[in-house]
Amino acid sequence: MKRCASPGGPLLGILLIGCAVMGGRNLGVRTLLPFVARTDAERRVLIKVIGLTWKGNQVWLVLGAVRSLPLSHLFNAVSFSGFYLAMIVILLALILRPAGFKFRGKMTDPRWRATWD
Repeated sequence: MKRCASPGGPLLGILLIGCAVMGGRNLGVRTLLPFVARTDAERRVLIKVIGLTWKGNQVWLVLGAVRSLPLSHLFNAVSFSGFYLAMIVILLALILRPAGFKFRGKMTDPRWRATWD
């Protein structure tokens, strides 16, 4: 099998590493939210801490996915068809996480906030 080096490979690596490093803080805060923040006020503070950067951090992942499209047909075949279910789950999580941030603050009912937490 002939190996083809792509000039876009290092850029893809930088984009995916940027996603992992920059998005790790947001994912960590959101994962630990039920355990670290006991009161509603503490939870609002933690959500506001990551609220300024969580949209920007998703850009790293989107740019990485877009950059991977023209790289190689073999890479696309493996990543987008072999991990189709994982990609759909990640996409749904990326859609529902911001929805949770937005809808949590719409009502003051504790059950409503607990649902979106």
